[in-house]
Amino acid sequence: MIDVLILGLIIVALMVYASTRIKRISREAFEFERIETDDFVVEKPDGLLNVVAPRAPLLLDGYSRDFGEENASNIRKVQYSLVLRSGVDMAAAFGDIKSLGNIVSDENIVIDGMKYRDVSVEFTVDSIGYRELYRLCGNADGTFVFKATMLEDAGDELDAAVGKMLASFQVK
Repeated sequence: MIDVLILGLIIVALMVYASTRIKRISREAFEFERIETDDFVVEKPDGLLNVVAPRAPLLLDGYSRDFGEENASNIRKVQYSLVLRSGVDMAAAFGDIKSLGNIVSDENIVIDGMKYRDVSVEFTVDSIGYRELYRLCGNADGTFVFKATMLEDAGDELDAAVGKMLASFQVK
């Protein structure tokens, strides 16, 4: 009888340990992270999760912890991705973006000698409002297209976090 009790206590202790460890690792996955590769650097803010091995052709892929509400309850509030469009210049990449919806803002900037184009587009699909933020940067290989898609009601906190993330994206 005591042997069964001891065995039961050991199993419960292992379950508590495993549960605590899983919760800690899950919580850490959504914390701030600086992602740096040979080609780019970006800072992922709290509340977003970066997919460890994104599917090709994506160089970066991720999403928010939170989902939308009502008819958007199965859609993440934020999704983001990065792709290198080989052989495509920034003007052509912008042309593709321009056809998606209403251009809200379009700004050209230079950071450390590199030209970037930040674009914001709004559109509606199936009665759900979206806002997409883009940062384009061309190099000899093509154009990096960093895209963040947000539900229009994602909230000020996620909106600010995504803005900071896109602003932190730089091509090496």
